[in-house]
Amino acid sequence: MASTGIRETSRPQRSDEEIAQLVRSQQTGLRQYLLALGCPASQVDDFLQDSFLRFLNRSIDDRGDRATAAYLRKIARNSYFQALRRQRRRPETLDLAAMELACECYEARDHGHSYQLALENCLARLGERSTRGLSLRYQQNMSREEIARELGMGAAGVKSLLQRARRFLRECIEGGPES
Repeated sequence: MASTGIRETSRPQRSDEEIAQLVRSQQTGLRQYLLALGCPASQVDDFLQDSFLRFLNRSIDDRGDRATAAYLRKIARNSYFQALRRQRRRPETLDLAAMELACECYEARDHGHSYQLALENCLARLGERSTRGLSLRYQQNMSREEIARELGMGAAGVKSLLQRARRFLRECIEGGPES
């Protein structure tokens, strides 16, 4: 896992405008990260608020937007996984290192514009059933069993369908929109 580059120091005093700027600059990427972790859309705002409050209540020195974003992702990820453990649930199998790398690349370049274009191009090349499965899972937050009923297939088939779709998207995006 990449180091966040954040070091705790005496608690800085932030103005309301500085806090508003922090939230404006970081909330979209953090929201997308939580959704990618599998956080239900109905709970994302709660985890966002909790992450920002925890961040602001910690005494840290400013190391720039990228380090701040990495630290906020760490807080959000730990908070979400802690909530799952309390519910005795497990997160979907994730490649956290790949997600962190994607976030770092997103922030390093153009804040995801080229990534978003590549994703749109790759989604257009994905089969209809796979696209529908991803939509049901990530936009409508349906369980595998619910998706299976909707698509007329078994839960194990849905698991395979989603795994293949995510793998295709990952490889397509890494190879660029032409691959």
